Amino acid sequence: MTTAMRILAVAALLAGLPGCAGVMSDLVVKSRDDLAEATGEDAATLIITPMPGEPPLLTGVTEPSTCRGTVNLGRPYELTAQRTFKLTPGKEFGYLIEGRKFNASCYLLTIFTPAPRAIYRADVKVTDTGCSGTLLRIEGDLKIKELTHYTKTVKGWERGELNCP
Repeated sequence: MTTAMRILAVAALLAGLPGCAGVMSDLVVKSRDDLAEATGEDAATLIITPMPGEPPLLTGVTEPSTCRGTVNLGRPYELTAQRTFKLTPGKEFGYLIEGRKFNASCYLLTIFTPAPRAIYRADVKVTDTGCSGTLLRIEGDLKIKELTHYTKTVKGWERGELNCP
């Protein structure tokens, strides 16, 4: 049994105990890989900025249409300050915002295909009413709402993978 499998087994046991619902994703984050950032002059830039409110938990998703390929987007897992990533242009990418407040959770998966050399800014927020965010494409002094992205409902984590309908 690999170390990752042991972590998942322990997390699965703990997740079923009262007061331990968040343990699963907290342990899984330590066992998955970090995002392999793109290199080269065509790489797109994604800047993720937390807005005022509860700091969201942040996860990258390299195969968002199937909700697979979760990767760490920096540490700590909690997004308390702006982070910047280089993405492969032309390859679909997603980022998951997870919020926890008053024993309730919200999940928002935003999916888009970055254009070569494009700069994107994601503003993300967790409030009493849930998770929200916008994706903007930056062109000079202009901030344009990215119309080619979409969001997907996620029900949470199940056995270390996202549970998408």
